[in-house]
Amino acid sequence: MPELMLCTSSRIHPKIRRLKNKLGAEGVLALYNLWCFCKEYRKDGHLTGMEDHDISEAADYDGDNETFVKVLVNLKLLDADGGVFTVHGWNKYNLSKTTDQKKTARASDSSVISESIVSVVE
Repeated sequence: MPELMLCTSSRIHPKIRRLKNKLGAEGVLALYNLWCFCKEYRKDGHLTGMEDHDISEAADYDGDNETFVKVLVNLKLLDADGGVFTVHGWNKYNLSKTTDQKKTARASDSSVISESIVSVVE
């Protein structure tokens, strides 16, 4: 099952607060839904071939399609380049890792946990 990397402080990030002010809690939920959609279907975060209504549908947003996308672009939550939308910062935080990268990350996490346990026990 794909996992979405989400920083716990994202709920109070200025962009998210502005999104909530402009579109309400439904807009924030729609953004999170869009991120989940990308994790499953657009693993590189590129929404190639998707228009406003497609993006709103993927985000399960019930409001005005054009307004939703325009607000995301204005807040720099979506990047627009030549009619192609990309989730801002996707490659930095949520680009799918290869199996080898995942194994290396898990091994690294395990060693840190083991070291922490040893130092606490000592």
